[in-house]
Amino acid sequence: MKNLLKILAFVLTFSTLTLSLTACGGDPTKEAQAVVEKEFEVLKNPDDKAYEEYLGLDELSALGVTDEASQENVKKIIDKILTSIEYSIVSSEKVDNENVTVKVDVTSLDMEMAMQNFTTEFIAFSMTEEAANLSDEELNNKMLEILLEVLSNPDLETVKNTIDINVTKVDNEWVIEQNEELINSLASAFGM
Repeated sequence: MKNLLKILAFVLTFSTLTLSLTACGGDPTKEAQAVVEKEFEVLKNPDDKAYEEYLGLDELSALGVTDEASQENVKKIIDKILTSIEYSIVSSEKVDNENVTVKVDVTSLDMEMAMQNFTTEFIAFSMTEEAANLSDEELNNKMLEILLEVLSNPDLETVKNTIDINVTKVDNEWVIEQNEELINSLASAFGM
């Protein structure tokens, strides 16, 4: 369970990518919205290069995920969480020529409920004879399989948060500022 929390914390870092868009001299609110939309689209659709860069084998091994089946399950879990995120830009407000606040509704899986369901399922499994005969590596993989099953349940509810994302022009590029509200919203998507 401790390794799972480490993996989820690592995934949070993975999900706070910094993207930018070169300012074209147009409407700052539209340019800032474009950066936010780009951020969410990359977040929702990570490619193999992003996984390799942010979830390389060394990082997974350091988290106790060493076998190929577990590594694949971690990727599936991340995919399930990230692809379930929905967003809608509510509004954009120009603060000044260098700053825009973009208000976004973010809907994600209810990870608090998912983790409660996971805990119940994993405890039930851990009391079986099958669990008693598994190695630590096999038990870690089974834990990831159970989490994936819980996240794949079509009845798992979602939660919606409205967040303000600050976008700033730095060296003629619009970039999303890392802020606590954005990080907390992403963290809640991972049950943290």
